[in-house]
Amino acid sequence: MNGEEAYVLSKALTAAAAAGIKNYNISSTGLLTMETSDGQHLSYQFNEPVSVTVNENNHLIVTYTNGSEDAGEIKTLKGDKGEKGDPGNDGFTPSASVAKDGDTATITIRDKTGQTTATVKDGIDGTDGTDGSDGEDGYCPQVTVNTETSDTYKLDLTYRDATTGEVETITTPNLKGSGGGSDDPLTPEQLESLINILI
Repeated sequence: MNGEEAYVLSKALTAAAAAGIKNYNISSTGLLTMETSDGQHLSYQFNEPVSVTVNENNHLIVTYTNGSEDAGEIKTLKGDKGEKGDPGNDGFTPSASVAKDGDTATITIRDKTGQTTATVKDGIDGTDGTDGSDGEDGYCPQVTVNTETSDTYKLDLTYRDATTGEVETITTPNLKGSGGGSDDPLTPEQLESLINILI
């Protein structure tokens, strides 16, 4: 209760006492009502705190429905300084190394508890794989003269067919004079085989 509330309440109680209090009541909302012997009805509303907080200056602030009040500074006590702690253990950086001697590798690890070593030997050679199957015999295409006259010149091309594997021979058309290429033309299949041979 602030000073203004106390003053107003004291005046109300003084008037009620002078007239004689017949009955009074305080509601759950803080409203005081009094009826005096001479028929007067007096009332006073006490403001209920809405919140209580501590501001940045360590003051207690009480907030009412119609305003707020600074209730003063909250005193705090500073505790005694604590004892000094024990020194920490020395730091240690672990290390690792690998040394190779012949078919053996030695791994060395050093930490704060000491040194640890381990050896690892190279693996043995694996077994040889099985031999592959023999490849087909090679074949060199051959070109021979089939016919050679004053007006005719034909060649025989002997080769291995890439699809069937059979050795076949084709004869070219006449390659000489005005009749060259006009008789016995190559079939499309023969032309394709000739191209494969030349490539």
